[in-house]
Amino acid sequence: MTSAVARRIVQGTVANLLGKLWVVGLQLLMLPVLTWSWGADGYGSWLILTTIPTYLALSDAGLGTVAAVDLTRKVVSGDGEGALEVVQSLWALMTTVSFGLALLLLGGSAVAVLHGWFVGSGLSPEALLATIFFITAYALVVVQMLVLNVVYRATNKYALGTLLMDIATPVEGVVVMSFAWLGRDIATAAFAMLTVRALFAGLYVVRLRQAEPWCVLGFRHARWSTVRRLFGPSAAAFSLVGANAVVLQGMVLVLGANGGPVVAGAFAASRMISRVPLQLANLLSRASVPELTRAEASGDWVTSGRLLTLNVASALALCLPSALMLCAFGPQLLRWMSNDALAVDTMVFAWLAASAVAGALWTSASSRLVASNELGRFSFWYLAACLAATGWVLFSGTADLRLAAIALLGAELVGLASVSITVFAPRFVAEHEGLPR
Repeated sequence: MTSAVARRIVQGTVANLLGKLWVVGLQLLMLPVLTWSWGADGYGSWLILTTIPTYLALSDAGLGTVAAVDLTRKVVSGDGEGALEVVQSLWALMTTVSFGLALLLLGGSAVAVLHGWFVGSGLSPEALLATIFFITAYALVVVQMLVLNVVYRATNKYALGTLLMDIATPVEGVVVMSFAWLGRDIATAAFAMLTVRALFAGLYVVRLRQAEPWCVLGFRHARWSTVRRLFGPSAAAFSLVGANAVVLQGMVLVLGANGGPVVAGAFAASRMISRVPLQLANLLSRASVPELTRAEASGDWVTSGRLLTLNVASALALCLPSALMLCAFGPQLLRWMSNDALAVDTMVFAWLAASAVAGALWTSASSRLVASNELGRFSFWYLAACLAATGWVLFSGTADLRLAAIALLGAELVGLASVSITVFAPRFVAEHEGLPR
């Protein structure tokens, strides 16, 4: 692995870490400021309405991840025409789909507001409609930046693209809190957030055009055949999003239905604590994916193998000691963080810590499959395991947190087994039989 590759991975990991820290810090700061300024109703409405960008971003349906790999291959091989075709095909599809979803969302929101379905929000119908409009427009800008981020990732600018994308978040948060503190309403804050994001999007476009003049957005080079070719791998990428939603949010909903909100809250908080090291390990593996794609596209199997080893080793180094610490001190940490409002026993943390280690191992090892658009070789197995785990707890009719933690571990072990068989078994056979890897 060359020093240039190592430098880009370090820069990408640091950019990912900063993005995580900004999000966590903002969540902690905005809670007291917005509840003081807008009250509980206003703050709750803000949280609900600001989920709109998340749902519109799902219009990607995994295509962004897959297109980044395909585009990197085109760039490495010097296929400029093919690279432009991938970019414009992705842009045309995501723009069309996201604008269509936005129109449906605006229409549905208008009907809901006019029928008084948001009566408990504490906002006037006019303020609600204006807020929804501004946040939807904000989401559309974010989608455009996501398309351009694919180009940043494919052209050795992962860290720069991530930094410019994520740095808008703390600026937006400070602006929103400032307007709320000054007594402005939720609609004004949403407009301010949209303005900040639009300015950063303009910077995003200008910086990329300066570095990559060939990258021009439009429909001229868009090809349905290109989109269709990427649909198979993108379905596999999207299935991972669905799997995480099922086993993370779905498990909390099931426990809430079976045992009430306190049980659900205790499990969600315990799982969040146990997964912090896994999230940190993912920062490195995500930054390594573009480098893995370049290495494999150019036939540099030595660099590819070293990057894979680095990802797995760092996941173990981060998660194994933390798992042991959680087994010893997890319950006390949960009680301290919740002011003694939430409590679980040691075995719940032990099962959750084990699932975090298994999850960290398979996500780090799967970076090689992500880098080669081969997610379909394991993602559907993991989705099935997540559905089975959540269904097991649901149909048990109980709110046993140990059972839920064991079910979660089972799903992660399926993910680990399927990735291990896919990634390491062929390498083992090749090394012992003298075949190309």
